[in-house]
Amino acid sequence: ESVLIFILPPSREEQRRRLVGRGDPDHKIQERLRKAEEEEPVGLALADYYLVNDELERTVDEMMALITRLRHDVGR
Repeated sequence: ESVLIFILPPSREEQRRRLVGRGDPDHKIQERLRKAEEEEPVGLALADYYLVNDELERTVDEMMALITRLRHDVGR
């Protein structure tokens, strides 16, 4: 059985800030933000769970805890 976990940025502005910080060119940033607007509703509709990536280390910890819990639940 598969589980879909959708990862969201904390906000569109934060997503923009991160893309700028990576050094992406402006046209690529605009394209990525446009795609995100289209993908987010679909991803949320399909996802079993979603996580907001406020801070990478915490988000990874939350994802690992979720996976551990799901594995435990399947083993019952």
